[in-house]
This record gives sequence, structure tokens and C-alpha cells, in this order.
Amino acid sequence: MLKRFVSRGILTRLDWLIIASSLLLIVFGLIIIYSLEINTGNGLGLFYKQLVFFLVGVVLFVIMTSVNYIHLSSYHWYVYAIGILLLVAVMLFGVEIRGVRGWFVVGPVSFQPVEFVKIFIIIFFAKFYSLYGPFMAQWRYVAMSILLIVPYLVLLVVQPDLGSGFIVAVIWMVMLFFTKIRGRQLAILAGLALLIMSLGWQVMAPYQKARLTTFLDPDKDPLGQGYNIKQALTAIGSGEFLGRGLGLGPQSQLRFLPENRTDFIFSVIAEELGFVGAVILLLLFTLLLYRIIITAKCTHEPFGFYVVIGVSAFLAIQTYMNIAMNLSLFPVTGIPLPLVSQGGSSLWSVLIVLGIVQSVVLNKKRTTS
Repeated sequence: MLKRFVSRGILTRLDWLIIASSLLLIVFGLIIIYSLEINTGNGLGLFYKQLVFFLVGVVLFVIMTSVNYIHLSSYHWYVYAIGILLLVAVMLFGVEIRGVRGWFVVGPVSFQPVEFVKIFIIIFFAKFYSLYGPFMAQWRYVAMSILLIVPYLVLLVVQPDLGSGFIVAVIWMVMLFFTKIRGRQLAILAGLALLIMSLGWQVMAPYQKARLTTFLDPDKDPLGQGYNIKQALTAIGSGEFLGRGLGLGPQSQLRFLPENRTDFIFSVIAEELGFVGAVILLLLFTLLLYRIIITAKCTHEPFGFYVVIGVSAFLAIQTYMNIAMNLSLFPVTGIPLPLVSQGGSSLWSVLIVLGIVQSVVLNKKRTTS
């Protein structure tokens, strides 16, 4: 496959800033996971596991880059149906982890299908909006779009995976924003969304409400719902400007900070690498998103344009949510930091969509050269 890349001159036409920023973010994650493993006395099992996930992800990235993205549009109904079936299957046969029934577990390997559902949503609605985007000023096409996204949102809320449900809704809404829909229609949809959320709030159980509001005042429940947030903020603050050093962060190394390889890995970075490390991380995410947005601006084929818009929305909202969660600016929802958090499902899904973006880059250049 690499020989094919070289012979066709693909390597010279890739967006290397996307690749470089992505690789550096992955290296960030690997370094932090390594630093968390060296003091456990249990070996480097999770580090090597993440390294294997990365190598498999590189293969997935290369495959998606080498396939002409336009072929994906022919399978939009298939990916829509597969996404629904995966969410139904995980509801029936999945394993509950941290209060969410959203995982398939086979021996030592766990798989979170919602990470791939996000890709399916992007592909399906990229095709849908490439066909009907020019007609979105008509309410019937907006209604069709709503009816198609609702089954996904319902299945995610029932799990309950409110964080992923919010991400899917944002991806759908951002892609819709770039159609010919009118501002008045968007305002009405926003009002309906607020109404639905207020009604949903009324029927939530007390523990669910506490999970969503504790971030506003973690001291109300410092040993319960507020514990994770307080420990994350303590870790971030203790890192100061240059950090405590790799493997030397007391909050993360002494396990005061829960989920330090996944949900709260940003807090570990801030503690061990300080303000400087956190800023470098944010700059890498900014560069990655900037290059993806540039690709969207230069893509005039509708399906490719909406795919790249969907990918940028996916990465932007998930990055924001995770970091905001660590800073007590957003409820703790179990959302991983793209490319950095430990776990195969999240890493693979991001490398797959980045491979699709590279395919758009390659085929865009072919058509304009």
C-alpha cells in the first residue's frame, strides 16, 4: 500500500500539517499514559495496548486516505441502518460501565460503538444535505432531517449517554447550518430544543440532575459527584507554569484523580507539563482544526464539503467538551479527548475521519489540477 502511495505521488499531495498535528497529539497521549504506568508496578500494559491501537489506527487512516471519499456517498443508507442496529444491539447485549450501557466487552477488549456512529452520522447527513441542502428553506426537508436524527438521539439518551447524544446533535446542527436553511428556521429549532431540554429536565431522576449541575458548585458534594471535578482542578492548579514533571504529578500518580488516562487526561497534562504543556496541546488542536476548515473552504463538491464540515464539528465539540469538563465549565459526561485519551474506539474513529479528510484533499487537488 505504501508503494502505491509513492508511485501515485500521493505522499506529496497530502496535507502534512493535519498529519503532523495529529501525530503530535497522539504522542502527547502516549507520553502521558507512559508516565502514569511507570509508577504503578504493574508494567506498561496499557501503554503497549495504546501503542497497538495507534498502529491499527494508522492502517485505518491509510485505507481511508487511499479510498476515494465519494464512494462513501453510495452507502449512506447502509451506514445509517448499521448505526441504528449498533445502538440497539449495545442496549440489548452491551455492558454497563460508569452508568452507561454503551460497551461491547469481549475478554480484555472493549468496544464503544457510539464512536463509530459519529462517523456514520457525518457520512449520512453529508449525502442528505448534498442532495437536499439547497431546499432547506422549505420546512418539509428540515422535518425530514429531524426525523432522521431523532432515532439516534433517543437511543443515546436511553443508554443514557447524554454526552455522545449532545455531540451527535451538534454535528447534525452544524452541518444543517451550512445548508440554505434560513436564520428564522434556525431560531425556531433552537427554541424547540430548549423546550425539549426543559421538559426532559422535569422527568430526570435526582441523581441525573446532580450529575449535570455539580460542576457549577463541586463543594456541594465534594466526596460524591463533585469529587472528580475538585481533583481535576487541583491537578491543573498544581502544575503551575512548567508542571511537576513526567511521572511526578501527585494527583495523577497517587490516583487521587479518577479516569486519569481517559476523561481527565488533560488535567494530567496540565499537572505534569504545566501551563506550557496545556498551551502546546491547545495549539496543536487549533492547527488541526484550522487545516480541516481550510480543506472545507477549498472543497466545492457538496458531499466532500459537508463531510469535512461534519468532521470539524465532531473534533471541535468533543475537544471543547473534554477540556471544559476538566476545567469545571461543563458537566462530566465521559467524553474522551480526541487522539490523546487512552482507548481504541475513540482513537480509531478520529483517525478514520482524518483519513476521509485526506481523501477529500487528494481528490480535490486532482479535480482542480
